[in-house]
Amino acid sequence: MEHTLNGDEEVSMITEALSYVLKSSEPAKVLPEERSLEHARNSLLAGLPDEGLGFQATIEHLSSDVAPALNRSSLSPNYYGFVTGGATPAAAVADHLVVHYDQNVQVHLPHETIATEVENRALELLCNLLYLDPAIWSHRTFTTGATASNILGLACARERVVARAAARKDYDSASFFEE
Repeated sequence: MEHTLNGDEEVSMITEALSYVLKSSEPAKVLPEERSLEHARNSLLAGLPDEGLGFQATIEHLSSDVAPALNRSSLSPNYYGFVTGGATPAAAVADHLVVHYDQNVQVHLPHETIATEVENRALELLCNLLYLDPAIWSHRTFTTGATASNILGLACARERVVARAAARKDYDSASFFEE
């Protein structure tokens, strides 16, 4: 199916779908009803179609068939089956903006986007929230996912271990990495 919507139509349809999903989410009722689960299971495609469903049909499928069968654990303070996180409404909007604009924050392009400055400021504020001196934590970055997060965590841990070992031996840890 051909994609024929313009940007404004897409944003409007996505907004309507998100609004429907959020309004239909009842935090007091965390688990979906059995009939919603069964309906969603039956609505899942059995195979890859020759043509896509199209934008409108996909939005309708996700919001009407799939979303009602998802648990609402992130919307309720009373569900402890799995602690997988959650998001405030403001964070959900921010997440949507990130997906919609899809910025590359690893390259600073100050004449093309403010994305790196927004990320830097957000991380400075996070440092403040955690009582960390932003001047000491000057090389900040968010990660793209769990794998990158783990690798970044290992790299940060390595830097910390080397710095502490160097301090015990009265070395400058930066000299460990020079050739």
